[in-house]
Amino acid sequence: MKQVLTMRSYTYRLMNRYSDAANDLKTANLLHPNDKEIQFMIGSLEIRFNNLEEGEKHIDSALEFDDSYVDALEAKAFSEIKKGNYVEAKNICKRMINIEPTFALSYSNLGYIEAISGDTLTGIKNVRKAIEMSPKDPYMHKWLGEI
Repeated sequence: MKQVLTMRSYTYRLMNRYSDAANDLKTANLLHPNDKEIQFMIGSLEIRFNNLEEGEKHIDSALEFDDSYVDALEAKAFSEIKKGNYVEAKNICKRMINIEPTFALSYSNLGYIEAISGDTLTGIKNVRKAIEMSPKDPYMHKWLGEI
């Protein structure tokens, strides 16, 4: 049942049916309250829509199950970026790189933080590294356009 709900939720997100996605994740959470992936998915959805406090609660829960869960760490870093806590976001990105050096989002987020913090050349270098690691992912290009 978990897989059906999470996959359907993902499909709803692709279709911009976010309330349906959230409802499926809430149901999945009721059935599997101690599942790090469900906690991450709920938290990520909340953070993307600026419900940062609620999102972080679920992300922190996912990280309690696995403190090296890079997807959850990325969502936490993104939340910190949205709040303007660049030092904390940068620390999280560096931690992600130590855990999983091939996780492109780590470099993309780190590059953005570096660039807006005044180290534009290093920032661009890290965003380009992310693009090289995952060239077909449009998200990797997102920060380059904002630097």
